[in-house]
Amino acid sequence: MQFEFRYGLIPVRAQIHEGHLTLSAFARHQQLRLDALRYLYVDHKPGQSFTELLLCEETPRGRLRRARAYANPGEPQLNDLVAALVAARPEIDLRGRPRAEVYALMGSRVMPRAARAVILGGLIAGLLLLFAPLLWHGLDRGRQTLSVAALLQAPPDTHNLTLTGGVLLLDEGLVDAGRTADAARAFFPLKASPSGPVVALVEVSGERRLRQIRAGAPLTGVLRDFAWEGPSIKQRRALEARGLTIGPRLYLFEFGARPSTDLALLLLVLSALAIMAWITRLALDPLGRLSKQMTK
Repeated sequence: MQFEFRYGLIPVRAQIHEGHLTLSAFARHQQLRLDALRYLYVDHKPGQSFTELLLCEETPRGRLRRARAYANPGEPQLNDLVAALVAARPEIDLRGRPRAEVYALMGSRVMPRAARAVILGGLIAGLLLLFAPLLWHGLDRGRQTLSVAALLQAPPDTHNLTLTGGVLLLDEGLVDAGRTADAARAFFPLKASPSGPVVALVEVSGERRLRQIRAGAPLTGVLRDFAWEGPSIKQRRALEARGLTIGPRLYLFEFGARPSTDLALLLLVLSALAIMAWITRLALDPLGRLSKQMTK
């Protein structure tokens, strides 16, 4: 027997064959033995945008293994699947039992709304933390011309700098080869004086900027020192291996970078995330409250 229903836009297939139940959605396949099924429950609350079929199978070791299948509310083929399973194994039917009791029997728990809110809040906080440097630099509208020696004294008031009076060691560059010439990066040590310590690593990306820096272009760009930004431990070790002395604080300076680029990248990422969330919402709730609101 074969059954097919949908969960949002996702086709879900179920097959009962030779004593086994197979559930398939996308590339995920779940197979259960009919004679090992212990519990069956259909979870759907009024106003909920999906129906969940929960099954529990007893493994050879005596443990319970849970399997789930989701469907849009009112899918007739899901109802037919449930009817076929209950007809084959009527003792596993837990429909009509209290939801919390069923989840306890299955060794699972209903996630409280507060817990879901905490998880969602944690995800949002994680994204904000991940993209905080882009926001920090993107909103920095300052501009300052500063000597490299001044970086040894105190952090500047803005991250958008034109550095002067330094010694750029073009022959000591650390190369991060990319797949293409434009993706290649080099990190050149920058000193305040020939005998002084390395104050910063100047990051140069792409062949065009490499040519500019070798031609003596002014060192204009963005100082990357927000939170965890800066040279990596590997880069520090590479400088030490070449016998270079590192100053009390080693900065990372991205040549040619602009705050507007950071802000545009942040907006692009947030827009992509919003579109993905909207598409997911449409896919998982095509018959729920969202669709009803759109048809009003």
